[in-house]
Amino acid sequence: MCITAIDGAAVSIPAYTANISRTGILFQCARDIEVGHRLDYVIDLYPDCSVQLRGKGRVVRWAAAPSGEQPAVGYLLAVTLEAFECIRSASVHGITLTEQYV
Repeated sequence: MCITAIDGAAVSIPAYTANISRTGILFQCARDIEVGHRLDYVIDLYPDCSVQLRGKGRVVRWAAAPSGEQPAVGYLLAVTLEAFECIRSASVHGITLTEQYV
């Protein structure tokens, strides 16, 4: 997964999805992003099938990751799932087809 914007400013921060529910996501990442910041993020749900969840939310909780956590990350971020869309792409004869679900 990747955090693509913080408060509207474009970034590219790799992260790992630790937990996901209908109201929020727990990320693991190396960057300290404090409570209150708004994030845009992209999660590859099924990489083999090219399905992505593109979401927007707000950081509601953060903590330093426990030492020894795998993969090695610096922070755990709890982020709301306020808006999202699922996008499925496929390539047929060199043409990319995209379906979008909001």
